[in-house]
Amino acid sequence: MANRTFAVGDLHGGLDHLFRLLSCLPELDAEDTIVFIGDYVDRGPKSAQVIDYVMRLPAMTPAKVVALRGNHEDAWLRVVDEGWDEFVAPPLNGCLAAYRSFVNGPVPSEEDLPRADELMMIQTGAFFPDAVVGWFRDLPFWYEDDHAIYVHAGLPHRPGGGFLHPSEVNAPVCLLWGRDEDFFREYKGIEVRTGVRADAVDTGARTVAATVLADGTQASFSYERLMLALGAAPKVLPGVVVGSDRVRFVKTMEDARVMRGLLERGKVDTVGVVGAGFIGCEMAEAFGSMWGCSVKLIEAADQILPGMLDADMASVVQKELESKSVQVLLRSPITRIDEGDAVTIHVADGPITVDLAVVGVGVIPQAKLAVDAGIAVGSLGGIVVDEHMRTSAPDVYAAGDCVECRSAVTGKPTLAALGSLANRQGRVAADHMVGKASRFGPVAKS
Repeated sequence: MANRTFAVGDLHGGLDHLFRLLSCLPELDAEDTIVFIGDYVDRGPKSAQVIDYVMRLPAMTPAKVVALRGNHEDAWLRVVDEGWDEFVAPPLNGCLAAYRSFVNGPVPSEEDLPRADELMMIQTGAFFPDAVVGWFRDLPFWYEDDHAIYVHAGLPHRPGGGFLHPSEVNAPVCLLWGRDEDFFREYKGIEVRTGVRADAVDTGARTVAATVLADGTQASFSYERLMLALGAAPKVLPGVVVGSDRVRFVKTMEDARVMRGLLERGKVDTVGVVGAGFIGCEMAEAFGSMWGCSVKLIEAADQILPGMLDADMASVVQKELESKSVQVLLRSPITRIDEGDAVTIHVADGPITVDLAVVGVGVIPQAKLAVDAGIAVGSLGGIVVDEHMRTSAPDVYAAGDCVECRSAVTGKPTLAALGSLANRQGRVAADHMVGKASRFGPVAKS
């Protein structure tokens, strides 16, 4: 039989599984095709060997070999290019296994965590040979033949029905990461209700009262166990009105779309970033290096990253930012922001005129739903949880930016609004909700 295509799904370092699979194929000829759908790395013990084999396979078979990009290859490219701790930190992503396969280290157990030296290499992806990084970059996002269209995650829905062809997709990265309502419903068996606002929790009746935003109708959901993932809201400074196109938070996709639109249309040459925390420093560096803007990073404290790094370490980061042409202004609390022909940020030393002001001075937990339900909230405003992410209410859990954590340094409650920690908290809560032993310990906020 001619013109056959064999599609191979996620390999994730499973070289032995790949060999067994290929041994089951019939004899191949030049009219046959093997399509790898991506995710060659992480989790399994032999990521490096899988990549080496797939790279060499075209020379070992008469069949056509197509290797597509998966979301793990795409994630590692982001790690290499700009860093992405939220990807490399969660143990279940399996990044430690990938690293050790490239350095001939021991296969990690489920309990293993990277050593400090390993973590530094994983956080930068520096262990990947240049040839492998180049191979990642060259991997196509999709392939099509007479039989099917092949992508890693799925095709976006077309308005009105059906699916978009990959060539119609503006951002092909969605072909690697797409997770819509249909995916969760059909593949995971999970009902997703978007456009529904939770209004109240009755912990006695074990119900959640909600509003369907499209038409204002009321709905009620019963639960055996409930997870609160309420997130956090940006802090608002007195005298500062945020929300116009030229004065934005960094919180929502709409914030990102508005700012990117201004940049792409050439409307922004100068940017003032208010707040030198994690978000402020990342945004300042990105505006300068990615868009060539002149950037002023404005901080009320006497160092950048206050409460996150000590002064000596903060000065190292500041020098790095300044080497990328970011002007750092310390001890500069702002009093107000005005908009006219330009945006004017007022500080004690005088006004600062920019094309765009970005405000990132921290977040506050969104815990009102919990407070109204009588669930305990701590002195910092976050929901109080134990090491299993249980709240004070029976069978109610909470995770993410809305909760208080325990500091590994002081032992006291702290707020740690980091994506990597939220990921771990969600996994711990989910484990405990279904009866698995799992715990979330103190954090260092790093």
